[in-house]
Amino acid sequence: MTEWQVLLIGAAKPGWIRIAMATALALGTLGTIGWLSINETPAAQRAAEKIRPYDPLQ
Repeated sequence: MTEWQVLLIGAAKPGWIRIAMATALALGTLGTIGWLSINETPAAQRAAEKIRPYDPLQ
């Protein structure tokens, strides 16, 4: 193997930190999309109408 092939193969292997960051970004993106989409459903509106904040004076 030549030097540039070793550098290319070494650069192509992502480190654990890069994998962890990509995984966290992907999960965060999917979580945000899911959170935004569930807030738009009719079931979320019905649940929001049923769940009231706690009022100690009642």
